Amino acid sequence: MLKRLIELVIAVVIIYAGWHVGVAYLHYYQFNDAIGELALFAGRSSEDQLKDRVMKLAQQYQIPLDSEAMTVHTDDEVTQITAPYTEAVKLLPNYTYDWKLEPKADVVHVR
Repeated sequence: MLKRLIELVIAVVIIYAGWHVGVAYLHYYQFNDAIGELALFAGRSSEDQLKDRVMKLAQQYQIPLDSEAMTVHTDDEVTQITAPYTEAVKLLPNYTYDWKLEPKADVVHVR
């Protein structure tokens, strides 16, 4: 009986942590894909316009992004966006892990 209870507690902990890690990774993946698409179709947007759009995307995907940490570079040949952030992931009800993630997009424009 005790063995089954311990197995059940371990399974619940693994499912709990896996759920929170999965949600954090899904948000990272969606945000990374969105900034890649933004860089690909940047056109003649200025760096400030791109930064504003990245911040809106971060808000949309619930990313705790600090605008000071983000870098955006664009010219006629390349668009680069880097948006590092730290996600606090709950692994246990009273324990969080600070996961450092760095979504980036490097797009070379062929003309």
